[in-house]
Amino acid sequence: MILPSEQEKWRKIFADQGDVVTFTQAVKGTNIRELMPSELHARGLITRLDRMLLCMIVGIPNTGKSTLINSLRSFGYKESKQSSPGKVANTGALPGVTKHVSTIQFHFKPPSFLVDTPGIVKMNLNVMDGLKLALTGAIKDSLVDPIILAEFLVHMMSVLNCTDYLKDHSLPSDCQDLDEILNAVGQKHSLFDKSKRSMNGKIETEISLSKAAKFLIAEYRSGKLCRYTLDDPVARTI
Repeated sequence: MILPSEQEKWRKIFADQGDVVTFTQAVKGTNIRELMPSELHARGLITRLDRMLLCMIVGIPNTGKSTLINSLRSFGYKESKQSSPGKVANTGALPGVTKHVSTIQFHFKPPSFLVDTPGIVKMNLNVMDGLKLALTGAIKDSLVDPIILAEFLVHMMSVLNCTDYLKDHSLPSDCQDLDEILNAVGQKHSLFDKSKRSMNGKIETEISLSKAAKFLIAEYRSGKLCRYTLDDPVARTI
């Protein structure tokens, strides 16, 4: 979801805190090599290659931790000249797929292991952070009304000046009327409630605002709506 232009801003923020960042795309295997033991050693992140390496995967739910593990393991086995291991960590589009802590070997030179952990969310979330997590799928969809989430998404897209999706639905770029937007989305993508017969015998269909809201949210999560992080790197430094 993050644009290359934004990566450097976040890299600097973490560097100022003494942390080293590697941006990856686990599905495509982008930059996975940088997380192999030999590369970590070359970058000065580990001091030796003659002892066992133990790493932990930690993060909020549904952010691709298990996908990253599978990618690391596949690359590590190949680099260690071992037969392909196949997927070992279960993955899914919903949060909460990983329910238990498990240890998985991903490299042999040196013996290297990953500790896979369930997603964690802090208890004292404010409303804004909660909505951001829900919008990215880190909180189960059943816990948040899709209409409320779509309203938050429309607001964030306006703040981020990501308005191309409005033009795609024949709406003005400054439109923020949620009903108007959802009706336009529903009409274009045929998102209707079940047809019903009126008193005069005619078949009537009505746009499903809930289906339109879910469609809009899915478009954002897939990166089709706008590739932009919801957190402001500048605000994090204040």
